Amino acid sequence: SALEHTLRNCPKKWDHLKDHVNSYILNAMLGNQVSSVSQRLRNNVQVISLSDIFDFDTDPFSNAIVTDRYSISHPNTDIIVPMSDCICYLESGNRPKGGISETNDGIGSLGGEHVDENLGELTTDKMKYVSQEYYHSMKKGHVQSGDILICKDGAKTGKCAYYEGQENYCVNEHVFIVRSNPQCDQKYLFYFMMSTYFRKQVERLAYNKKGQPGLNKAHIRKILVPRLAPTEQEEVVSEIEKEWNSLVGRGERREFVDCTFRDIGLYSIG
Repeated sequence: SALEHTLRNCPKKWDHLKDHVNSYILNAMLGNQVSSVSQRLRNNVQVISLSDIFDFDTDPFSNAIVTDRYSISHPNTDIIVPMSDCICYLESGNRPKGGISETNDGIGSLGGEHVDENLGELTTDKMKYVSQEYYHSMKKGHVQSGDILICKDGAKTGKCAYYEGQENYCVNEHVFIVRSNPQCDQKYLFYFMMSTYFRKQVERLAYNKKGQPGLNKAHIRKILVPRLAPTEQEEVVSEIEKEWNSLVGRGERREFVDCTFRDIGLYSIG
């Protein structure tokens, strides 16, 4: 272009622009890589990838530019991976077309109302039921002992619970079941999902759009997780479980989990 030709042939003009906001806009226009911002301009300029400010999985009318970035990091950056590298199962369930029953007859159907966000446990108050026949016809959404449940939409979006019982349950369409792969301990993943480090990422993905907040599979898969070595994951789980059952006050469990992950070097950005 004429502008590019002028800058290449008039280096003094380019030098004059180098430490100005316009230089970053110009580099973007020319297709040049911008890796960092000068110290003087860091309070005024941010370099943000398009993938961080648009959700390409939704319809274009739901997209809005989002500049309040939140991320996590660690001195060993290699351990920070997307959740897609940590899980092997991510599915929601459903309910029969004719509705579900409130009488104690059949299999309990779990929804967001059954997730105790403070304790990270399931509550069986006001349980509703699907028939045995319907439960066995479901192709997905059966809850197993050790599963993590996360609310995918509504007021409890991102809230999690860990199930350790033996009774049969299924989930409805408002809840995801999460199971880790062999590289990530299930309990370790759950404790991270109880942390503010996880919750803040959920808020950025689920709430920065019009209408009701909501998480889809793509959102969850891109959330960053500190995947430590297996022995280190076991140490984190052991450290948290020493105090877990004694922490019952509002916010106590999340605060303790946050401190534990902070002690291993995890920190937030943004």
